Amino acid sequence: MVADDGRDPWEPLDRDNVKNVETLTVFDKRDLTPWRWYADMMAPKFGDVAIYLCQPVAVYVGAPYDIFSSPPKRIMRDS
Repeated sequence: MVADDGRDPWEPLDRDNVKNVETLTVFDKRDLTPWRWYADMMAPKFGDVAIYLCQPVAVYVGAPYDIFSSPPKRIMRDS
């Protein structure tokens, strides 16, 4: 999500100060891979995923991300 909350992009989103949402990209759950977990055994979120790595699956295998959004290729044959 790209949102204008008056902060720098690397800072956490200030939900109460969002003036505009510029873009929003929706990913499939298969596009997310757990990368880091909460490791403090005393914390309530211990063992939960803290950070996910996001990489669209189809891009990783070299295929178009949405094969249905691009027109089919036509094969031209000599007569």
